[in-house]
Amino acid sequence: MARYIIEHHHTAADCVKSVDACMQAGAHFLAATDWGCKVGVHTGWTTIEAETDAEARNMVPPLIRGVANPVRLHNFTPKEVFAFHEDLARVF
Repeated sequence: MARYIIEHHHTAADCVKSVDACMQAGAHFLAATDWGCKVGVHTGWTTIEAETDAEARNMVPPLIRGVANPVRLHNFTPKEVFAFHEDLARVF
């Protein structure tokens, strides 16, 4: 399974609705979500595991699914980072 972070923006007026939607999706979804609302950034970031982008999006509560942006995450190994630099050196 791949890890995804799902970013979902909302307005200050819709804040309670967004948090409620995540709570209704289950305690696991709410626990996997971090919020910026208390500092004026009305966005939630949910970290989940899914097989595909579509599966990740379908895990998002329907109320916020339309504004959800699932991003597949990847950890880089040192070998991959060195390869990036080698590729960049070939360009110049």
